Amino acid sequence: AGVGTRFPFHATSLGKAVAAYLPEGERAELLDGAPFQRFTERTVTDSAAMAERLGLIATRGYDSALDELDYGIVSVAVPIFGQGKRVIASINCSTSTTRISQDELVRTRLPLLRQAAGEIEASLKRWPALEASLRP
Repeated sequence: AGVGTRFPFHATSLGKAVAAYLPEGERAELLDGAPFQRFTERTVTDSAAMAERLGLIATRGYDSALDELDYGIVSVAVPIFGQGKRVIASINCSTSTTRISQDELVRTRLPLLRQAAGEIEASLKRWPALEASLRP
């Protein structure tokens, strides 16, 4: 995937890390209107199952996906919060399952992602115009 590539939220750790922290009404609208296309046998395609998954993500503070968008891809993502503790983005680390297991990826990359997200959030607080530039 290159810069500007878009994938459905339900098949990526990045998308779910954002969706889990949307205000309740926006999250419900997203779940009600999403087509939930199946990409692999591991893609969550049911809105109730996705709602449960998003609840788990919100509780633990990250998402990890394995073979959900395509076989052989593993990732871990954390949300980035802006003013008012509203989720505005997410960051992730992804690679091939031939390089690392899902458990190892989460264990080794999650602390680094959380640190990076904290640094980004601190920068957004310091320079509010940066957050404003992220809005469509």
